Amino acid sequence: MRAASLAVLLLAACTHRAPLPPPASARSGVPPLPVPAQPVAEPALRLPSIHAFTLENGISVQVVERRGTPVVYAALAGRVPHVPGSPRAVALDALLERALGAEIPSGFGAMEEGEGLRTSVDERGLTLVSTVVTDGLPGALSRFASVLEGRVFGDGEVRRAQQALAGDARHRLRRRRRRGYAPPNEELLARLYGPDDPRVLRTRIGPLALERLGDADVRQRLAELLPPSRTMVVLVGDLDPLRAEALVRQRLGPVRPRSVARALRPAPAPVFPAPSPRLMIYPTSDHPSASIYLLDRGPARHHRDHAAYRLYVRMAGGMFSSRLNLHLREQRGDTYGVIGQVHDRGDHALFQLGLVVPVEVAGDAASAIVRELDRLRDADRIGEEEMERARAVELARLSSTLDTAAGLGGALVGAHLAGQPPGAIVDTYHRVERATPAEVAEVGRRWIRPEHAPMQIIGDYLWLSTHPVRVPGRVSFIHE
Repeated sequence: MRAASLAVLLLAACTHRAPLPPPASARSGVPPLPVPAQPVAEPALRLPSIHAFTLENGISVQVVERRGTPVVYAALAGRVPHVPGSPRAVALDALLERALGAEIPSGFGAMEEGEGLRTSVDERGLTLVSTVVTDGLPGALSRFASVLEGRVFGDGEVRRAQQALAGDARHRLRRRRRRGYAPPNEELLARLYGPDDPRVLRTRIGPLALERLGDADVRQRLAELLPPSRTMVVLVGDLDPLRAEALVRQRLGPVRPRSVARALRPAPAPVFPAPSPRLMIYPTSDHPSASIYLLDRGPARHHRDHAAYRLYVRMAGGMFSSRLNLHLREQRGDTYGVIGQVHDRGDHALFQLGLVVPVEVAGDAASAIVRELDRLRDADRIGEEEMERARAVELARLSSTLDTAAGLGGALVGAHLAGQPPGAIVDTYHRVERATPAEVAEVGRRWIRPEHAPMQIIGDYLWLSTHPVRVPGRVSFIHE
């Protein structure tokens, strides 16, 4: 009886409920949020206070206090823009990167000595990053000192790195001989840069080139990539700047970096030929999904076009609200999402776009990508709301970078490798604020090649060979 009475009361209450406000749009059942009485002004982006100084040996240091963070981001970065031009030099850089990473300490003291270790040797230079608790900073600085003086690789790190890289190289050679074609990642880079570019050679290092290198070669390369005048130490975390300076001077002040007889020559600007074929289709056996990738070049981080270029990439697929995502994900339900990214290189950037769709719609998705890249090169076809969404997403990314020790430290290292002052981070933010649709479209016309950017599809051969993919440029198949 009580249950029946309660049900009657609830039903009566529901019949007198006030009507819900109208939905936000025809495609959303969620009512719009109330508009604030007065717009809230966004705080201006400010770079945190940087405690900068230079050691007597020429190495520069940047320290940023970030209270309350549990770890310290510690980086050693040498800015030597170069692209090795021979197979030996390519193998040497790969071996150095692997050998430095193989030097991670083991045992119970790992966290104190720098367990979170990442190394990178690329065309911008060398970067060594340790993520440590505050008490572990002395150990990380001591390790930086040993790297600067070449007191490393004394425990067989080079040999272990050689064995690992040679094993990978032999595995790639066996697969190439068995299949008769290059792996997709190498093929995509080869059609962007050309087959003989050093960036492509690194994807196919041979075991013989590795076996001819020794510890002395690796140490010499390490010294070439860390000239004191272009080397920086970055520390961001819960530390007092003055105490950190005293510790840095104690651990790194007496360091005498190894002198080198020659300096690396900067590489010439890369050439981006029109790829032929434009689209390569890689076969799989009866797989229900197809992966689609597109790769193209763009302006370097220090180029005046870079801010507008990042907005172009946002609208092309670098955010969930991009039209390509709305079309393929929300309207058609063909993909979990389109991923568009910018990767900074030495004197250029890379635009990478990728998605996974059912194989039967791979041709439609590839054509939609090309159409969208072409649309964004016309300012009249860029909507005001679309532009503001892209701007908001990019500004949020830039400001959030400064909120964490790793984000801010990585931004400072990136600025150093690009030859920029720390203030360039804020300058990029303001350039994004001021960018217009006309500037975005102009950058798209200058850098993006909808009809030539290398593409590849990896999917079921039987379906793709019987259902042509219609995109500009020649299409070729890789045969098993």
